[in-house]
Amino acid sequence: MRRICWNGTCLEVPADWDPLALGLAEMRLGPPGASVLSVKWTPIRGGFSTEKHFRKIARAFAGDGEAAREDWRADAAGQAETSGREVLPYVWRTGGESGLGAVVHDTAAGMGALLQARTDDRAAARAWLDSLQLARPGFPREFEVFDIRAEVPAGFDLESFFFKPGHFGLTFARGREQLVLERLGPADVLLQFSTLALLAGARWPDLTLSVASEPCSLPSGHGLEWSATPGPAARLAAALLRRRPYSRLRVWHEAEANRILVAAARAPSPLDAARFDAVCRSYVTLRTRETHG
Repeated sequence: MRRICWNGTCLEVPADWDPLALGLAEMRLGPPGASVLSVKWTPIRGGFSTEKHFRKIARAFAGDGEAAREDWRADAAGQAETSGREVLPYVWRTGGESGLGAVVHDTAAGMGALLQARTDDRAAARAWLDSLQLARPGFPREFEVFDIRAEVPAGFDLESFFFKPGHFGLTFARGREQLVLERLGPADVLLQFSTLALLAGARWPDLTLSVASEPCSLPSGHGLEWSATPGPAARLAAALLRRRPYSRLRVWHEAEANRILVAAARAPSPLDAARFDAVCRSYVTLRTRETHG
């Protein structure tokens, strides 16, 4: 089994699974080329009825299939009381497919979720449902997908992301403050005719221009850091133009993983250096995956 986390939602799935599709508040998982499990979630403001939500699901299936309430979890009695969750399980079929699903209301997290699996294996679906953890307000958001893991401070919302061969990127915002995490590889190819300083200057010129670099060390590798603190005139100009004059860029080489990791922050006011360092220390490569470079 392996743990997959996306935007604070985590669950345990088979070791050969990866995300096949991702949204800001959803993910589809399975082995290569086979979508088996989907999870969607949303914050709950006000009341939430699992029964009403299930009726919407049943109506959606009514065109060419059906969804029916059925508790496919063995020994499920008392689960809602002990876990702080309300769970409404159901079975579904459409076309030539059938499977299991559940509407979840996590009262502690203030979140509602929909889990749906293309399988009749009730033991497996029960294990996925039991392992499901939803993001809780005020806690860091966990990310553990493909070969990266990170913790993003509470209050930062995921705005955009991409996963291309050799280049991953996640962008977060909290008010006018921005945080970006990137992953590049293979490092030996990128550094064959270049250096971290040249790569950073080409990729992030606005964060390195006229800023001297300093060496930095992390448990996972060594690299360089650029930190910009503007003077009074620059701060005034930035305020008038609504720019973010404070910035910090850290680029480091994980030699054992053959990856280059990047953390960048921009803000209209001085950055929290300890928080930025904590983000960098949590951001690591878990393993190499040839399919993603």
